[in-house]
Amino acid sequence: SNRVLRIERNVIRNCTLTQPPGTGTADDGLVWVNNLFINAFHGDYHSGWDNVFLHDTWVYDRATADIHYKLWQFKGPASVVNSLVWSDHPMPMVFQNADLDLEKYRRFQPRNNAYALPGQASWLVGVRKESLSDAQWQAAGKDAGSVRVADPDALGITRQGEAYSISPRSPATRCADPAYRNTNDVRFRISRDFFGKPRPEHPCAGAVEP
Repeated sequence: SNRVLRIERNVIRNCTLTQPPGTGTADDGLVWVNNLFINAFHGDYHSGWDNVFLHDTWVYDRATADIHYKLWQFKGPASVVNSLVWSDHPMPMVFQNADLDLEKYRRFQPRNNAYALPGQASWLVGVRKESLSDAQWQAAGKDAGSVRVADPDALGITRQGEAYSISPRSPATRCADPAYRNTNDVRFRISRDFFGKPRPEHPCAGAVEP
């Protein structure tokens, strides 16, 4: 018990998926910070401890990338905060299967994120077979403080090899929660970005600052 693993400043590319360990205790945790995931969804089946994503970025530029986050035998909890999801094609965000219960998506808590998602929003798919709109997703208590643009170019991202730069005028600069910049809890403190640049008073969502 009381084990926290922090995974920071990695490029995870074309590996199909990432996934956490299974069971643990309430004071355990996995914290993903300033990582860049390229065409790699997250498959989650953990139970009893916090799975936390802070200032991470997901880029989907292959048509075979068709889901962002999958809830399998998921008891949670999990949260995705101050992160950025960019896709050049329409894709659902969250899938859940029939394992355990049909309300498990309620234990998945994203907020203060930036999304570039072309086409009609499809936030929850799977056994519930619901393609929730932006308004329906937020009415379910999801993605408070987040922003979504339908035009991928509107997020102001320029790809640079495996990394990217982002415009200071991007909507992603206006949605992040600054509380993690200087929190006393060192497990969640994020004072610098993917490149080691100091995070400003009002940080940008995602792994990279303008």
